[in-house]
Amino acid sequence: MKRLVSLGILFNAALTTLAAYYIAGLSLGVSLILASILVVTGPTVIIPILRQVNLGNRLNKYLKWEAIINDPIGILFTLVIYEYLVYQHLNSELVILYAIPKAIIYSLLCTFLVGYSLKFLFEKTHFPDFLKVPTVLSTILLIFILAKNLQDGSGLLAVTSLGIFFANQKMLVLGELKKFKESISVFSVSLVFILMAASINLDILNRLDYHHYIFIFFVVVLIRVLSIVFSTLASDMKFKEALLIGSFGPRGIVAASIAGIIGTRLQHFNIPDGEMILPIVFAVIFSTVLVHSLAIEPLAKLLGFDTSKGKGLVIVGASKWSIDLAKLLEDYGVPVLITDSNWNRLKLARNYNLKYYYGEIAMSVQEAELALGDYSYLLVSTDSNAYNLYVANTLAEDFGANNIFQIPLDNQVNMITGDKDLKFNTLKEKIHYGWAFKATPITKEFTMKDFYNLDENKDAVNVLTIKADKSISFVSDHKQVNVKEGDLLVSFFDKVN
Repeated sequence: MKRLVSLGILFNAALTTLAAYYIAGLSLGVSLILASILVVTGPTVIIPILRQVNLGNRLNKYLKWEAIINDPIGILFTLVIYEYLVYQHLNSELVILYAIPKAIIYSLLCTFLVGYSLKFLFEKTHFPDFLKVPTVLSTILLIFILAKNLQDGSGLLAVTSLGIFFANQKMLVLGELKKFKESISVFSVSLVFILMAASINLDILNRLDYHHYIFIFFVVVLIRVLSIVFSTLASDMKFKEALLIGSFGPRGIVAASIAGIIGTRLQHFNIPDGEMILPIVFAVIFSTVLVHSLAIEPLAKLLGFDTSKGKGLVIVGASKWSIDLAKLLEDYGVPVLITDSNWNRLKLARNYNLKYYYGEIAMSVQEAELALGDYSYLLVSTDSNAYNLYVANTLAEDFGANNIFQIPLDNQVNMITGDKDLKFNTLKEKIHYGWAFKATPITKEFTMKDFYNLDENKDAVNVLTIKADKSISFVSDHKQVNVKEGDLLVSFFDKVN
């Protein structure tokens, strides 16, 4: 990861600058700004695509965190070069050397003063929780205006620094900010791209010639690949991983926003080729989102990565009965992942050497921190009906509503699917009194009728069936089971009596 966000960015910026200067024929200053903008990949674009393509946790983490880290780095480089060009155009070299450090100092000063003030206000006082997110948003706007008035051009630098500060602080409001970010991102991304497209002058688009299109082709297809491959040589990253990461780098809202602002400002100061930034960046964003999103899965298969969806089960909520069920399924070859946000509840899963995930699964999947490519089914069973419903609804897109089984707490039946007689508290109570899970092969010689004729199965609750290909099917009514010869019937029965 260190190489991706250090050598990778430097190689990318250098190659893009050379291509913009020698191929597109842009001025050196604009070439440097364009390179700084185009090293930025878009987490708002990458994360939704990663949720649809099974690349595994390792590649997901590389792509996600590279995009998150290189955003502020690219912006900072862009703003510093912009400051230099503007003050070079207006003033002497002495003023340039004075203005750039001044912008950086003011930005950092505003960041730490406001950042620590908000942290103290939220953690040491009785500040209302429902006002924290609006306060943070208002503060960001205030910081932008304040820093910009202190030193022209330092507004974006200040709010970027403030974002980096908040990301590294353990504040409870960050969870609410992430949820708010999901809502506002959908709106802001759409709005920014609409405004950006509307602000492009058609006359400037007509000025794009074959030199510019060749440059755009190099940026979309070649430059990032070379940068990632060269920067990861002699590292623990495999060549095919570097090739896949280099081939996937759609640009997003950050590149669009900064191009719209910087391009307009450069035109205002009559800096040569400043008007070309916006249409070129717009073309790169459109091309990378279209080409990279369509090519990532076929390319991954071509390189030998398994992108097929697995047939495993994710169980949300670690309890004695859910862990016993997971252990039985693992014994019969069905991959299971136990997730819980309480570390102590996962102790039994760790003792059984079961695969587990400690964290809040819905947000982790949305943020591409957890890849679910090996799993096709979801069992949601915690001691909170509201949380169960939230997880089931949030992950319905990833699993499909028909593959989600939600167990209610008591007598409520607000579940996506599942046996109405199967309750969380009932399972918890019965496991305490000696009930257990078992898997029974259903064959031509041993039918469902034979199963029910056994005394131990008279009160048994049928939970799911395991097919020959290790796929599973939840039982929506344990009294009417659709089971075929060769299936394994998993049931919950009174082992003691």
